[in-house]
Amino acid sequence: MTIKFLLKSRVLTDNRKSLKLRIVHGSKGLKRDSICDTGLKINPKYWDKEKERVTDRHSDHQILNEAINEIAYKRNKILTKFEADLLTFEGVINSLRRGGDDRNLEAFVDNQIREAKTNVTFTNYRDKLKGFKKLIGHKGDLRFNDISNEMFIKAHRNATDLQRAKKMSARTYQGYIGTLLAILKHAKFLGVYDSNFDIPREYKNLKNKRTLTKNKGNTTEDLFKAIDNVNSIQQWQSVALWLLKFCLRGFYSADIVKMTSADIEDINEHKMGHLLSTYLKDEVYINFWRSKTDFPMYIHLHNYPTISLLQRLKATFVYTHIDKNINGKSILADINDHIKIFDYDVKSNYDYHKAMFKLMNKKSSNLGLTQKFARKTFNQYAQRLEISEEIRKILLGQATDRM
Repeated sequence: MTIKFLLKSRVLTDNRKSLKLRIVHGSKGLKRDSICDTGLKINPKYWDKEKERVTDRHSDHQILNEAINEIAYKRNKILTKFEADLLTFEGVINSLRRGGDDRNLEAFVDNQIREAKTNVTFTNYRDKLKGFKKLIGHKGDLRFNDISNEMFIKAHRNATDLQRAKKMSARTYQGYIGTLLAILKHAKFLGVYDSNFDIPREYKNLKNKRTLTKNKGNTTEDLFKAIDNVNSIQQWQSVALWLLKFCLRGFYSADIVKMTSADIEDINEHKMGHLLSTYLKDEVYINFWRSKTDFPMYIHLHNYPTISLLQRLKATFVYTHIDKNINGKSILADINDHIKIFDYDVKSNYDYHKAMFKLMNKKSSNLGLTQKFARKTFNQYAQRLEISEEIRKILLGQATDRM
């Protein structure tokens, strides 16, 4: 691979030209070629191609040459990572377009984590990092040099106060700390961060207070009120989707997309597929592996209301989403699949998936129902029925201590 400075052929109104970086990789027939902008504009008369700098006769030559030297330094650093197989060709392009500066955690996540992880994981890292910064009250970019013992002590102290005020759970805090430590570990592996940073166990967790959470779940009254206020098919879909998630023991949107008739079994765990008799006897079960945790959930899909909801949702989405597609392929599932509504890969199309269900959540939230609260509501009602924590975790598709 070669990355060289290149002056764009088009002359600007002030007789300057844009300075670009040209990236070439491979041989004839397999050559890949791309251009990245540096943001600099220079007079071509005073450009020294061999020395990669402007001459002393160029106005503001010192400022320009400092900027060029900085870009060249980052370019060489990115090339080294590519030659060490730490970046793909696309990763090189992305790093150059973002400046290739990994000295702060935001840039590192945007450049390196995006390349190394799935879209789902990348988005999770980005959101958790943002949450951690808010927890410690950090403004602006968080640099690797900012990481300190005092920062984690402050985070733990603030999180403990928020937990007492019932505004943060132990799980949320653990997610923030776990993600930050994972970023540091990955950065050390790539040579961006050179410290073996770890913290004592007491600062990684909060005391897990097993109390009923407040203002998180929804009530039966919330659901009836939302139904009464529905005045469009899109609002109906959002409310029906919330209820479907509750009936499926707290499914998330990715689980709704993933479920299919191929998962259907009878009570003896025999695969039943599309057999009509299974539905007539109200013996539809799915042996499902939850999308987020990959833990098993064996669920009875009652003809009413669960399958009834599924079939009506499937029909309405044909009406509202018939023209929606990804790479030319419809996002809607085969009409003959009784329980599958959508047909696309969530991990490969996470941005599309997130945007679509974010809009549905906005519709239901305006009516008082938050989509993720269907899961919290199921957990809270099970807790009020004095179902043990271990059983509730199994029902929700979470890991238990025994498992």
